[in-house]
Amino acid sequence: MKEDYPDDFIGIAVHNQDPMTLTSYNTGLTNLPGFSGFPSVVVNRQNIIDPEEMPEYFTEIASREVAPIELNVQQSKVSRKITISGDIEFFTNIDDADFSVVAVIVEDSVKDYLDITK
Repeated sequence: MKEDYPDDFIGIAVHNQDPMTLTSYNTGLTNLPGFSGFPSVVVNRQNIIDPEEMPEYFTEIASREVAPIELNVQQSKVSRKITISGDIEFFTNIDDADFSVVAVIVEDSVKDYLDITK
């Protein structure tokens, strides 16, 4: 997917039963109704698909712009903290809406999780 859509796709893998498992992500995925095991892909927290179906779902979803997000990111190399704030502009007024927005920070070139602590 990254090769076919280099400017638009960021894959996020949920680890399961390995040293890089993040319990909240793992539990959030495996507790979804219909989740049958790894590897699986969750699309918009609703559809659970086989990874081979990703191109079909991606091209359909990527063509829609639901709500542009403007981000402000500040980072301190000294404190090693990142602050992220954002504004979302919805195209319509939706009464009693309950939206969740998640920001995920990805790191390139992680070679060995043990190196993080050195």
